[in-house]
Amino acid sequence: MDANSFLMGGGGAPTAKFPTPGTTVGGRITEQPKVEQQRDIQTGEKKARYRAGAKR
Repeated sequence: MDANSFLMGGGGAPTAKFPTPGTTVGGRITEQPKVEQQRDIQTGEKKARYRAGAKR
């Protein structure tokens, strides 16, 4: 899957939060996005993949 299609498809985690009207987030985009498997934030290990509808 193309990373842009994945990101623009919606349903994922937000990349920036806008808690109140007028909030802005700035920064420079330095490279094209890429699709990667989700990782555990503590260990960096790849998380298990589950079929849609499967219990975790």
